[in-house]
Amino acid sequence: MAAQVAAVMADAGCGPVSVVGRQAGLQQLGLPVVPDPRGVDHHPLWGVVAALRHAAGLGARSALLAPCDLPDLDVDTVMRLAGTSAPAVGETSERLQPLFAHMPVSWLDRVHAFAKDGRSVRRLWTTAPVPIARIPVHADIVRDLDSPEDVAEWTQRRTRGR
Repeated sequence: MAAQVAAVMADAGCGPVSVVGRQAGLQQLGLPVVPDPRGVDHHPLWGVVAALRHAAGLGARSALLAPCDLPDLDVDTVMRLAGTSAPAVGETSERLQPLFAHMPVSWLDRVHAFAKDGRSVRRLWTTAPVPIARIPVHADIVRDLDSPEDVAEWTQRRTRGR
């Protein structure tokens, strides 16, 4: 799934595209791999901390973030988010997709504090110190697959749809 999301990001003109994580298989994608700083804590914001640090090291003012478990992410949706000024976050009719975001590098300390304290990723956005853009996205496009059951349901849905 990470390769698929990275390809969509590249096709949307985002670059350089990197992946964040520690899984050994990521090295086989042929993309730069940025290790996240987490230890035993698996809070998703540790990956965001790594992405923002990496972007800052490249001299970027912001980073476009997409979780690797969005198998239906498409170029148009990424381009709409990429075309915004940071900070911006994807939002379905029901909720924020807080890890599909265009985040300023200047938020690094804030994100680090949220990760360290175990605070909610959604709360990062709902308590933002500045106005944020909420980019409407279709729920099916940013549906994340968080469990084996989610993957099985997604696979069944795709099989029926063909």
